[in-house]
Amino acid sequence: MKWVRPFVPYGFAVILGFLTSTTNVHAVDLVPSHKQSRYIAPAIDGRPVKLQTFCVGSDKNLWMCCSGVEANGGSILVYSAEGELKKNIPLTFLPQALNIAPNGSIFVAGMGKVARLSPDGEVEETRDLPGLGNKEELLKKLKKQAEENQKQLAETYKTQLENLRKQLEKLEKAPEDETEKAKERRERRIRILTQSLEQAEANQQVMEQSIQVDDYMLSRMGTCTGLAATSEDIYISCTKSEGYGYDVWRLNHELDDPKVVIQDLGGCCGQLDIQSDGVHLIVAENTKFEVGYYDRDGKRLHGWGKRVRNDEGFGSCCNPMNVRCCDNGDVLTAESSIGHIKRFNPKGELVAFIGTAKVAGGCKHVAIGFDSEKNYHYMMNEDRSHVAVLVPKELAPAETEDEKMAREAMESKGKYLFGTWELKETVKTETQPGFESMGDYITSGFGHLEFAPDGKLIKGPKGLKSGANATTSTSVEPSLLGALFSTITGATVDGGTIAPAAAIMESEWRAMHVKDDKLSVVTVDSEVEAFGMTVEFLDNDEAKFAFFYSDPSQAGTYGTFIFKRVSLEACGKDCSDCAQKAGATEKASTENP
Repeated sequence: MKWVRPFVPYGFAVILGFLTSTTNVHAVDLVPSHKQSRYIAPAIDGRPVKLQTFCVGSDKNLWMCCSGVEANGGSILVYSAEGELKKNIPLTFLPQALNIAPNGSIFVAGMGKVARLSPDGEVEETRDLPGLGNKEELLKKLKKQAEENQKQLAETYKTQLENLRKQLEKLEKAPEDETEKAKERRERRIRILTQSLEQAEANQQVMEQSIQVDDYMLSRMGTCTGLAATSEDIYISCTKSEGYGYDVWRLNHELDDPKVVIQDLGGCCGQLDIQSDGVHLIVAENTKFEVGYYDRDGKRLHGWGKRVRNDEGFGSCCNPMNVRCCDNGDVLTAESSIGHIKRFNPKGELVAFIGTAKVAGGCKHVAIGFDSEKNYHYMMNEDRSHVAVLVPKELAPAETEDEKMAREAMESKGKYLFGTWELKETVKTETQPGFESMGDYITSGFGHLEFAPDGKLIKGPKGLKSGANATTSTSVEPSLLGALFSTITGATVDGGTIAPAAAIMESEWRAMHVKDDKLSVVTVDSEVEAFGMTVEFLDNDEAKFAFFYSDPSQAGTYGTFIFKRVSLEACGKDCSDCAQKAGATEKASTENP
């Protein structure tokens, strides 16, 4: 039999994490020194590959750890600052962390392995990660744990299935005095519970057929989140073989004398980055909103930073997510979700606000790099699998390629989106596993959309009444969260914990591009690009909206719907008596196909 961790796709967990990440103190205005001008996306023969991390080498090239290149491992792809592929270095394992020592040696680790490469990229030595210990003993221990987990999961699934069936049985009995609105909510809950039941039954089958632990399982336990290199040592942060959290190991350049120097570090969403200024081990303590300084033996000396999105600290859910050390001891910090790059001196005083890279919302790896000769800064976008290039503002083009596409999209198609749109029907499409319930979430959070010409967006559930008594933007996060909970539970509690389902959320919208005669737009909440939709206009007042999260190439992942324009206005007022509502839209331009 084969043992695997049960996969339970929590579509709503992604949403809840995003809502949490966008709740923070508003920032003071910071003047950036750099602007994102372009990006470099790794590819082989025109085929995109998955970027894991990167760093800037002593040759000022970008050394990118990639998967999807070699059948039995990964590769390091070396790119120039201009985006030219210079070298492809195949590896026998998936590289997840990379750094360059002062002597030019390259160290890379991932999936239970660590290797040393020459400055030219020749693999000189490969070893197992020290944290795995005795493999045979660990395999026995893992097998025993797997058997115990299987018993616990069997009981869990049994209870879960019983509860779901009882809930469905109760919901299927309609009350005699049921209103149409209550019926709609009950049927929506039945759909969600039915999908949950089917998923639980599938997970139970997988669990019952599995119990094998192998070398692949061991390699998964050897996940590396960061690697730092000094003139004498390398440090590797990796997941613990038992329990939770991360340990940091120190090895010499010969990959000998392993010693764990820091234990039980916390890191949000599988992220814990480490670097070195040559003297100290520097840790991006994202759960504390601090940068921590440690000595060679892992003793914490001091730290700086706080949770506030201005020059004193960091914003979003958990930051800084990544760090990078400069030659003079300054530290560059990267913030996930909001894309900020800042430069601090060793005392934690802000030296410069570098700029903002375009990244999607969520706690994700956002590796950064710095070219001191060109004064270029780089930041990884995990969702798009590329590295953003930020250049000094005086060197940046007046209009980047992305900005040009956005402007042309607004001029050609975006203007036809102005007004208020209501969800009309769901288009039956094949749904990606794990996102079966997202259609109901979209109905609750995006069933009513008001696109204003100035970029303002009001969104909420279908049938939204956004008049004088509607919830205002001060209740943005509780409102959307309340709409989500209302979909699942039927609750309509007033107040901050669970807001009414018919509550509005003020946001922004931006045109991205037009491709295949379809307009892609993205919504922006608290400076973070979030959900978007690719819009195909069917006529003046009807369009097909295919929803995605940040990346338009994934359009339809979160459902496809037909929307109807009910008003030419997007003013936040009650649409029910508006003189500009459906029927008046014949004034819309006939140029729109």
